[in-house]
Amino acid sequence: MTARHEDVGEELRGAVIVTGGAGAGIGRAISTAVARAGWAVLIADRDAASAATLANELTAAGCRAAWVEVDVSDGASVGRMFQHPLVLEHRLHGLVNSAGVGLIRPLAEVTEAEWDRVMGIDLRGAFLCSREAIRLMALTGGGAIVNIGSVQALGPHVGYSTYAAAKAGLIGLTRGIAADHGRDGIRCNIIHPGFVDSPQGRDLLAQWGDPDGWISSYVHTRQMLPRVIRADEIGDAACFLLSDAARSITAAEITVDAGSSRMAFDNTEGTR
Repeated sequence: MTARHEDVGEELRGAVIVTGGAGAGIGRAISTAVARAGWAVLIADRDAASAATLANELTAAGCRAAWVEVDVSDGASVGRMFQHPLVLEHRLHGLVNSAGVGLIRPLAEVTEAEWDRVMGIDLRGAFLCSREAIRLMALTGGGAIVNIGSVQALGPHVGYSTYAAAKAGLIGLTRGIAADHGRDGIRCNIIHPGFVDSPQGRDLLAQWGDPDGWISSYVHTRQMLPRVIRADEIGDAACFLLSDAARSITAAEITVDAGSSRMAFDNTEGTR
């Protein structure tokens, strides 16, 4: 991996915070893409060891990266994150709210503790982080916030009601931030990933059977484009929305799902 920031523009002189950015899936891919694009990236995660490892890897590759341990559902923890030296030394250009937790269970079986945990990380966390980011960005000429949603918010599968509710709330938060703070020069958009091939996803699928078989069937019958979506593609979309190339895009929802959320019926032809 090599850094790609020889000719950084003004927007790339700032810092970008990525929450949930140390995992092996989407968060890690976003942190890596942001760093390679030239921004200084603060990898914020509850898993301090993984965050430190990724920050060290990116730094060794010539990128500007640091890490911080954070609980996005806790206001005090979030406040400390925004006092990190990397944020204080660079203008805060962007925030990617990637931290999230899922739950697959029919609503009637969901406990209050499970509901609160999902809402606390997926929705409250985005609120707390965005609020602090907005306060800084408004003082320094604006910035960009990218929320990571889910196609489950657009049409949930069975058992995803709690997760879908949190991600649907994130759509409302995205639009609200865009409306409230556009005059501060702050843009806010949301990305809805479809099924992304990742270690976490494969671990989940392994509980039900053969992951490779399920993935092959899904991409050929439930997607318009019969290809497996990689985590780095979400990173690419996030970098676009953070960049000046998206300077007139706000309150937008971008689906990176190979068309799955727009399919009314299974594409049985794809299996022939």
